[in-house]
Amino acid sequence: MKRFEGQDLPQLMELMHDLARPEPVPWAPVTVGWWILFAWLSLLVLLAMGFGYKRWRRNRYRREALSVLEGIEKSERVRSAGPEIAIVLKRTALVAFPRNEVASLYGKDWAKFLCVSCDYDPAVEYVVMDLASAAYRRDLDGRTLIAAAKRWVEIHHD
Repeated sequence: MKRFEGQDLPQLMELMHDLARPEPVPWAPVTVGWWILFAWLSLLVLLAMGFGYKRWRRNRYRREALSVLEGIEKSERVRSAGPEIAIVLKRTALVAFPRNEVASLYGKDWAKFLCVSCDYDPAVEYVVMDLASAAYRRDLDGRTLIAAAKRWVEIHHD
């Protein structure tokens, strides 16, 4: 403290040094652990995207069936569209399930298959007998069948 004695304020101010500023923090990770974590997260994101893409491609038949059903629903022939709806359901089932299990089904067996493959969903189960006989009847109201057919296309599982 003796070296500061006898000096006035301006002289003391000149003896002071600037504040030592720390180095700026880098934006890129510096340690190896962060790079490993980044690689794992990138791999997980890529895997999720791959699985999502596979699922999107695997469900293409559902999107096509739903667009056909929407086309029928918006058309003037919706009231007598039972056979067309039955064709869409059968084609969709042939894509989703093995041909030897689905192709020969009709009537009560077809109705049971529709119920079982959607876990007895109430919207489908309510009109399942009409859906099963729709291929042979034009007197069924297509508007009620389309809602159940859309529901089956959306939720069925193999």
